[in-house]
Amino acid sequence: ALKSKTDPKAEGEPVKVVDIGSREAVNAIVHSLHRHRFAEVFEWTDFRPAPREANPLQTRSGEVMKALVKYVPRA
Repeated sequence: ALKSKTDPKAEGEPVKVVDIGSREAVNAIVHSLHRHRFAEVFEWTDFRPAPREANPLQTRSGEVMKALVKYVPRA
C-alpha cells in the first residue's frame, strides 16, 4: 500500500488532492477517505468555491471544493 504523510516537514514529494462537487458529495468523499485511513477529516481545507474562470475542470455553478496535500516518499 502507498504510505504517505501529511507532515509538511517530511521529506517527500507533495501531491495535491482536490475534491469538487456539492457540499454533500464532497463531505461523503472526505469521510470515505478517512474511513480508508487516507487522511484525517481535519487535514482538508475548509470549503471553498470551485474554480469557475475558464473552467478547465467543467465545474458547475454552486459547486464547492476541499483540498489536501499529502507527502509521498521519493523513490
